[in-house]
Amino acid sequence: MLMTPHHRQEDLCVSPFWYASFFSVQRKTSILFLDAYPCNPLPFAHSMPLIKSAIKRARQNTVRRQRLLPFRSSMKTMVRKVVDAAKAGNKAEAEKLLPAAFKAVDTAAKKRIIHRKTASRKKSLLSRLVAKL
Repeated sequence: MLMTPHHRQEDLCVSPFWYASFFSVQRKTSILFLDAYPCNPLPFAHSMPLIKSAIKRARQNTVRRQRLLPFRSSMKTMVRKVVDAAKAGNKAEAEKLLPAAFKAVDTAAKKRIIHRKTASRKKSLLSRLVAKL
């Protein structure tokens, strides 16, 4: 098992993959090791940055991602509700939900969760979908 000084044995999870990490040419044998990694990874990407400004940037990105997640989720929910109402053939309900969906898409674009042209495409698609009914 691969051990590092900053991990305890119980903090390591064993990867399901075995791999040959060393091949001895003289003996023509391979030595197999278990790949071990931390069970509770940090909230940052895959590895902890070493530079102080990069550590701060990773921390800020984590906080911002969590702050903006509800806006993305509500946008997707509202768009899905309009699409479901349109697929069900319920024009009155779809027209009633359309302004709320537009507002959610515009809010996501304003907060730069999605690009403004992506927001425009989504709104156009929803308008055409409801107008077709």
